[in-house]
Amino acid sequence: MRTWVMRRLDFHHYKATLTDASGAVEGETYGNLFHVLYAMKTPFGGQMEQWLYLQPDGRTVMNEATVRLFGVVVAHLSERITHEGFHPTSVTPAAK
Repeated sequence: MRTWVMRRLDFHHYKATLTDASGAVEGETYGNLFHVLYAMKTPFGGQMEQWLYLQPDGRTVMNEATVRLFGVVVAHLSERITHEGFHPTSVTPAAK
C-alpha cells in the first residue's frame, strides 16, 4: 500500500513523504492541477513525475506520469483515478 504524508508549505507548495520515494517529495498546485516530482525507491533509482488533474466531479483525477532513468524516459502512464463512494462536500478540512 502506498502511503502519503503531506504538509502544505504555502498556498501552492507542498512537501511530502511517500512510501515508494527515496527522500522528500515536492509538490505544487495551481487550480485543478497537482504536480509532484520525486526520486523512486528502487534498486535502479529513477525519477517519477506526475501531473494530476482534478476533474469537475470533485472525485476523479486524471494522472499523467513519466518515469526517467538517468534522464531518459522509460515509461509513461495515463490513468483515471476515481474515489468511489466519495462526495466532495463531505470533506472536513484538517485542523491547523
